[in-house]
Amino acid sequence: MPHDLRARTLAYLRSGAVRVYRAEPPRGMGPVPPEYVEALVVGFKSDYRVRLERGRWVCSCQEAQCPHIASVQMCTGHDSPVRPAAKTTAAHGRA
Repeated sequence: MPHDLRARTLAYLRSGAVRVYRAEPPRGMGPVPPEYVEALVVGFKSDYRVRLERGRWVCSCQEAQCPHIASVQMCTGHDSPVRPAAKTTAAHGRA
């Protein structure tokens, strides 16, 4: 099992271990990441419950750098340590 966050996150995604059961976007906001998420990540040692509620990500593993949260963040379009925020054209000085 890989030990760095990116490798572990990608391993969960490649194996199909991430199951998002509920993802609710903010009302009337168009195509944006959901503000409430419930998911299950089938882990190598156990299954982990991941939740986003009121802007806070929580995982049953309680690891400081959690690959389960990072996997769900990637599946639901949220920024994650594995995939940082997309740079806008304005940030690159282009109009």
